[in-house]
Amino acid sequence: IQHQVSRGLLTSYIFANQPRLELADRLIEVAPPGLDKVALFCTGSEAVECCLKSALTYSLNRFGPRKKHVVGFHNGFHGRTMGAQLAGGIDSQKEWIPVDRSPYLLAPYPDGLFGTPPTFDVFLDVIERSGIEAKDISAVILEPYQGGIVKLAPTQYVQKLRCWCDENDVVLIFDEVQSGFGRTGRLWGHEHYGVTPDLIACGKGLSCSLPISAAIGRADVLDLFKPGAMSTTHSGNPLSCAAALAALNALLDEGYISKAKEIELVLSAFFESQKTKPWRNAIHYMGAAGAVGAIMLRQESASVAQLIVENAVAKGALLFNPVGPWGSTIKLCPPLCIDENDLRIGLEIIEEAIEESFNVGRKYQ
Repeated sequence: IQHQVSRGLLTSYIFANQPRLELADRLIEVAPPGLDKVALFCTGSEAVECCLKSALTYSLNRFGPRKKHVVGFHNGFHGRTMGAQLAGGIDSQKEWIPVDRSPYLLAPYPDGLFGTPPTFDVFLDVIERSGIEAKDISAVILEPYQGGIVKLAPTQYVQKLRCWCDENDVVLIFDEVQSGFGRTGRLWGHEHYGVTPDLIACGKGLSCSLPISAAIGRADVLDLFKPGAMSTTHSGNPLSCAAALAALNALLDEGYISKAKEIELVLSAFFESQKTKPWRNAIHYMGAAGAVGAIMLRQESASVAQLIVENAVAKGALLFNPVGPWGSTIKLCPPLCIDENDLRIGLEIIEEAIEESFNVGRKYQ
């Protein structure tokens, strides 16, 4: 970042710059085979919007106006812009949108945590009951894990989904904004499933701080727009691109992806220890996927989750507000470069915060 600042900060999508070129090339190098086009943006929402816009335009051009439907998943989150929220699975976030939502269909995410079997038959049943023909679906958008739950989908489910998309000419989009760049112990979260998507939306961990995101995918899907039709003012700016390129190279060259697997072992051991605590019956789910974990309290204990976070922050462990379907998930996202001793100290603080919070709410013990 310091080096790039000294070279000037021209920030315009109209003109090329060297960091932008190098980052695009590097992203294509690390993308799955066949995904050979990159579009740079500033936020994850923009990357998702690009994927949705591209998939719908591709379908319209090839198959006509009937192929307009998008399938997302309950509790899914793809951003706070209109298209991202229409495709997402959080109804309360769509109340402000005064448009027809019928082209957007939701299926249960296959985590098995809310009484629905995590089988692909459930997905097929949702399509059948909707009255929408598979041939009229343009895209399916899926997170490798949902940010408010942190549980990977069954591998067989995702592999069947990939085959179904192929059979019905449906564009498969993976939203890797949270799961990409080593967070799950693989460079891409979808690598856990042994499939290749058609489009990837990514961001967050790409630069380790500065605003940058990307849509990566098949050229025949992403190459449909004229110059200027898929750009934003600050996309591809040299400062963010230089930071992203350095972060990506460090991630790949300095062992941080394997570090995520080590962090998962520590988080999993911590979660296992919580099963013997007095508050264990208030926990609906605990789990980790690489260097991200979740403690989801039962719906009736959601208010305690907020108290736990506040107590932890007061003690020096930085957490953000509870997330998830009931607002009851305490999410743990340590940096990939964290020292194991610091990680354990942080977990000790969180356990103290949990204990104190449940002592206040004795009925939860």
